[in-house]
Amino acid sequence: MPRRKVALEKIENRASMQVTFSKRKKGLFKKAQELSIMCDAHVLVLVFSAASKLSHYANPSVSEILERYKTHQLGPENPSIDLSTKEIERLRKEVDERDLILSERDLTIRQLKGENLDNLSIEQLIALSELTLNGFYRQKAKEMELYEKTIAFVKAWAETCSSSGTGSPTMYVPAYKTFLVKPTTFSGPCHASNINVQIEGSIVAPGVSNWGNNDADTWLSFYRIDGLVFTGSGYIDGSGSSWWERSCKFSHKEGCYSSSPTETHFSNCHNLTVSNLSIMNSQQMSLVVLRCENVYINQIKITSPEYSPNTDGIHLAASQNVRIIDSSISTGDDCISIGDETSNVVIDGVTCGPGHGISIGSLGKDQATATVENIYVSNSHFINTTNGARIKTWQGGKGYVRSISYENISLSNVSNPVIIDQYYCNTDNGCGTQKSAVQISNVKYNNFWGTSASNYAVTLNCSKTVACTDIHLTNINITTVPLSKGNTEAVCINAYGQADGYLNTDMSCLHYVETKF
Repeated sequence: MPRRKVALEKIENRASMQVTFSKRKKGLFKKAQELSIMCDAHVLVLVFSAASKLSHYANPSVSEILERYKTHQLGPENPSIDLSTKEIERLRKEVDERDLILSERDLTIRQLKGENLDNLSIEQLIALSELTLNGFYRQKAKEMELYEKTIAFVKAWAETCSSSGTGSPTMYVPAYKTFLVKPTTFSGPCHASNINVQIEGSIVAPGVSNWGNNDADTWLSFYRIDGLVFTGSGYIDGSGSSWWERSCKFSHKEGCYSSSPTETHFSNCHNLTVSNLSIMNSQQMSLVVLRCENVYINQIKITSPEYSPNTDGIHLAASQNVRIIDSSISTGDDCISIGDETSNVVIDGVTCGPGHGISIGSLGKDQATATVENIYVSNSHFINTTNGARIKTWQGGKGYVRSISYENISLSNVSNPVIIDQYYCNTDNGCGTQKSAVQISNVKYNNFWGTSASNYAVTLNCSKTVACTDIHLTNINITTVPLSKGNTEAVCINAYGQADGYLNTDMSCLHYVETKF
């Protein structure tokens, strides 16, 4: 059956265009690198963005390839050497023109900031002043527009929350409409026992430049609202790219951001439902559930680029009785992370990737006491992730992680399919050896299959002073990519338990103790 042709069209949404451009450019450069390495080829790829920003990949270098292109003799069967010379000259001229435009723009920006003014005439200074004032007025007009839309949301919420009529009052965001909204808190308690927020259109966050003096660490915050149903087929766009490029993970320049706002935050909400929405481009974490009970998250789609820093998909903390069902998460960090004081969580039918897996932790930082128990992950898929089923704790912590189950898990090109890491250290200065540790016990891994991107299928790096106990692995069928590397391996430190069923990984490093569940 022939493949259906897909018509390509220009992406009109600016944020979607930027995300697609970044992902496709990264993929293009990756393919160029593979071609260069695998085939010993000299490769040059030049890409100009819609804003005339130049990016390139070259091996060995731009100048060497351009010179080779200019002087290359194509032979008598293809006498187009003159055309090649003209083409290379045209390309060089275009690059020079683009460089000049970018230099002029950079100078104008510096002058608008009050720099490099010494050589300007009085006429140029007046023109620059007019340009500055025009920009200022346009910015203020945009700020007022943004403020008015935010006020409209606040008023709509006040009416919905105060409604005391029968049924479930609904705050409705209409389809085919886009609303630019500043950081806003929607607070309860509300009069009705059930409240609906239905998003059919799009809600877009301001970027860093329009965030204003508001130091809010959350964009959309929902606080003390019982019976909240947050649903719809619309989009929530955090406009995260302007935050990512200022992250201290990418740049250590003065003024870089060590943290950024959470996109959507639910705290102290009971009987909460989040369903069907698309949440994208989070500034940092996409969806946080804090101090909530009886939470149902169903059929949501969360997407942030693989390179975006600290963009956990869903983060749970101090919450109980949570179900996350049939959802897709692609992020630059954990697809789902489970924090302290969290229990009775069911995760079923989740597709994760790219990202850092479904993780319990990190726990125990700064000698803190942590408690996590009764976590059940099943029928889920990990695709091109750094981790699959992960538990991570800092040295020196206290407390416990217990009664954990990962079952029926498929893996595709996952670097650490099964991993317990009790030496987690996410600091530039390293972490010293500590004697205490969060105690990990009663953990079950059942029916894992697929491929590892490394030689390892199972890594159980437990504390040397506080052993992991009652670890049970059953039917672990994980091969390497490519298969020619042979069987996958396991590595263990102070781990006790049992491995049985079909195992294509040697689990002799696990100290055998009959486990009971």
